Formats: sequence, structure tokens, C-alpha cells
Amino acid sequence: MLKTATIGCRGAARAVAAMILAAGSVYATPSIAFETEETVKAKINLAGRQRMLSQRMAKTACMVFNQADRAAQEEALKKAYTLFTRTHFALRFGDPELRLMPEKSSAVLRFLEAVQKEWAPYNAAMKPVTKGKEIKQTQLVTIAQTNIPVLATMNKAVGRMERTYGAKAGIRDDARAINYAGAQRMLSQRMAKEYCLIAAGIAPDENRFALAQSIALFDKRQRMLMNGDANAKVPVPSDPTVVEALAASMKAWQSLQEMLSAVAGGVAPTDASLEAVSSQADLLLKRAHAAVQAMEHAS
Repeated sequence: MLKTATIGCRGAARAVAAMILAAGSVYATPSIAFETEETVKAKINLAGRQRMLSQRMAKTACMVFNQADRAAQEEALKKAYTLFTRTHFALRFGDPELRLMPEKSSAVLRFLEAVQKEWAPYNAAMKPVTKGKEIKQTQLVTIAQTNIPVLATMNKAVGRMERTYGAKAGIRDDARAINYAGAQRMLSQRMAKEYCLIAAGIAPDENRFALAQSIALFDKRQRMLMNGDANAKVPVPSDPTVVEALAASMKAWQSLQEMLSAVAGGVAPTDASLEAVSSQADLLLKRAHAAVQAMEHAS
């Protein structure tokens, strides 16, 4: 197990934790009577954020296990858990502060019910960790196993929302772009989680393979979002704020990619590299989140 090496990622973890909490409340409204283009975009954004939070919880738990900037990671874990559980409920039953109406689509509800089923064992593994209990390796193995089905089913739910509500609001291309951009947030945390699990000695070969796949997918999707893709029906971004935000996230990605690729290729993680990856992944998350927000609020 790796020991603590303090290189200043505490501030990054706290900044990202504050960012993901604030994202749901900045545009609060007292009530929502019906779905609009704005609420549809918010729904896809927030549902997509659940994918990221599923990975952020596992990533921070692994960092705590590895004693990597433990206090900041514990704080980030608790905030991610609180936000996931609140949004999980709100997506089904509504939450005016999050601009979410109660879900009425039977197709979307079926997917959200599937998420609830997969969330139960993951929640059972995560809840003690949020109360400050020591993480044992067997528990981290359970977390590593149970977070994947939550991510997979949540991804299907987001895809169903994108198709259902994107069509109804007449914003299919925008909805698809928000979905893909939102998945980049998730990948920032999934890659850091896979890196950390390798450092923890948990299924290192399997996680190296998964990390290589995550790296390739993030890079492909980032270029697709920046340049458009006619085959994937992703438009070329035209809003200057979106273009600028995507460029900023690409810059953060290039700083992280080399570190991740080395370990995916067989290099052993070190104390310093683990904290550096955690810090840089949180910066990438912040930049990717800014891109999603820009897309949501673009005219």
C-alpha cells in the first residue's frame, strides 16, 4: 500500500467538491410546471453527473485506502456520496432546486429503477466509509466490483433521457453533445480510480487494461466534441464559451494523459504520482464540467 506524499492536491479536491455541490443549486427555482428546453438540458446534465459521482466515490475511497491526502479525500467522498443520493432521489421524484420534475416517462423510470437495484450493494459498501470507518482491502475490492454496474445502468438511463427528452424538446444534437461531454467528467474520475486500484494491488492487470480503454475513449470523445463528428451526429461547437471550455479541458487532459499512459503500459505507480494523478484528474473534472455547463446554457 502506498503511503502519504503531500504535494498539494488537497486544494484541488476541495475545489472540485465545492464545484459539484454548487452545480445543483446555482440556478434554483421555486417550482417547475412542465419540461422546457432548459429543464431537459439540466436533466441530462445532472443525470450524466451521476455517472461521474459513481466513479468519484470509488476513486476517493481508494485514495483514502492508499493514505493519499486522506483528509481531503474523505471530505470529497462524503460530498460526492451526499450529492449522488440526493440527485438519485430527485431524478425520480423531482427537486425544484435542482430544476428536476418528477420523472413521468415509463421508459426512463425503468432505467432509474435498474440503477436503484445496482446502487443497493454499492451503497452498502460505501456508507460506512462516509462515516469515517477504516477501509479494509476486502471492502475496497467490493467497492471496485459494485461501482461498475451502477455506472453501466446509469449510463443507459442517461442515454434514454437523451433520446426521449432531446426529441421532445427538439434538441437531439445538443442533448447528445451534453451527454458525451458529461461522460468526460465521469472518465476523469474513472481513470484516476483505475490508476489508484493498480497502486492498491487490486486486479492490476485488469485495471491496466481498463485504464488503457478509458484513456483511448476520453481522447476520442474529446476530439469529437471539439471538432464535431457527422457519423456520431455531434455538431461542431459554435458557441465561443463552449469552444473555449473544450480547449481548456483538452489542455488539462494533455497534462494527465502521459502519466496515465505510463502506468497503463506497465510502469508501477509511486506515492508522488498517485497524488499527482488525483490532483490533475480533479482539474480535468473541473474543466470538463465547465464545458458541460457551457453547453447547457448555450443559446
